[in-house]
Amino acid sequence: MYEWILINSASDFTALEKLGEQYKPTELIQELSTSLTQSVKGVLVEKMYVDKDYRSTYYNFYAMKGARYNRECVRLHFFSEPLDFQGAALGFSVPEAQLQACYLGFMVIRPTNIEYTTIGRTVLHPKALTTKPGRIISSKHVVHILGYKLRANGFPSMNQHTDISVCAHTACWSILRHNSNRYRQYTEFLTHDVTRMANIQDTGGLYPSEGLSVSDAEMVFRNAGLYPLTIARNVANDDEKENFFREVHAYLESGFPLYAHMSSQEHAIVLVGHQSVQDVVAAPGVLYGWDQVRSFVGIDDNYLPYVNVERIAAVDGLDYGIDDIDVVVVPLPHKVFYSANVVHRLAEDLPTSASSSSFQFPEPDDTVVRYFITTSSAFKAFIRGNVSEFDPGLVESIMGMPMAQFVWMIEYASREEWSNEKVSVRVVVDATASLYDTFPMWVMFDSKKVWIFDRNELGAEPEEALLEPAKLPYSKMSTNLMSY
Repeated sequence: MYEWILINSASDFTALEKLGEQYKPTELIQELSTSLTQSVKGVLVEKMYVDKDYRSTYYNFYAMKGARYNRECVRLHFFSEPLDFQGAALGFSVPEAQLQACYLGFMVIRPTNIEYTTIGRTVLHPKALTTKPGRIISSKHVVHILGYKLRANGFPSMNQHTDISVCAHTACWSILRHNSNRYRQYTEFLTHDVTRMANIQDTGGLYPSEGLSVSDAEMVFRNAGLYPLTIARNVANDDEKENFFREVHAYLESGFPLYAHMSSQEHAIVLVGHQSVQDVVAAPGVLYGWDQVRSFVGIDDNYLPYVNVERIAAVDGLDYGIDDIDVVVVPLPHKVFYSANVVHRLAEDLPTSASSSSFQFPEPDDTVVRYFITTSSAFKAFIRGNVSEFDPGLVESIMGMPMAQFVWMIEYASREEWSNEKVSVRVVVDATASLYDTFPMWVMFDSKKVWIFDRNELGAEPEEALLEPAKLPYSKMSTNLMSY
């Protein structure tokens, strides 16, 4: 069953009152009317929807309770155009391509009978929401509706159930659902699966409402086939704070959604992106990508997606800020052995190293450094897509280089180059390198010279070649996060 609701103003969401009290429509209407933008011109209500995440909790939990729960959910589809529905069949009179162009995503509404917990699996395009996320990790989620195959672009989120799952379970679920949707090698895990994965032994009962510890979250990711790296912060040491957030930023720039724990709030969220300041921070010395960050973008189970976690707390209704984050779990893929803190030390040392001093690094007080993980195939695709910027011999060397699957990218730019999305020196580091490798790089180049490293002969001196001078600084590589 479907019903079309035309949205001309926030008051039009009141048509959802007819869903029934088990869906808590009053709270839902309030959330939608305050959190969605005027770009939402219509909502298609899909009734009697079978949601696999909710069904996983229903058959394993709600069906065993004394109170009765409905098995069916409602799914809301949001559109940026006032579409023309014709007849009882609600057939669209627009081509699929036009329908896709105005599709803003979906939201499952669960019949859980508890206020502010009925919003289930949700994927919304950032332009549907009042928050402005900047650059985020996202992927396309396939949706079948009325014979059409549409794609919702965004990061998955949901409210916590409060009984079968709480904030930590929901944060783990969001990360695992994103991974399984974007990468074929990862298994799909449903809500109830995540609850069970946090327990070493099945004692015949579940106590999810008591929450998860950080070690429990690590266990969830291990059981899902990931390799969690936990980064803990010494909140009493400001120097460690900067190093901590530089690592966090590096892994975010790598396209890894991060499990972020806040002890002071007894809360967990997912970090999925960041907003940067418009102009380069005016500060002496070498700057890093983290220094340009104004806020992180989070998935918080108490809100619709893409909340801005500012450096200062109590902004935009949140009662926490970046400084409240004290532990981050990075669910890494296999074959990433070289950590961000080691890459940071390498990035610090290279400009002042006697062996690499002949490269044209920016002056120390004019330098901005960014480092992140990508795949060697994505790097080669980037080179191919910007081939006119590079010396033909450099392109040929990189294309024929047998790199590992994952590489660290270090980019050096002057402040002016950073503002213009350009870099002057790029270093490609083997993500499978060992801590004490003398030369953990694959390649290092500026506009005039390149070093090629033979990773089969550890410690060997690099092979050097001169390049045709580049006409302009190289383009910054930005493939892991999307700008909105």
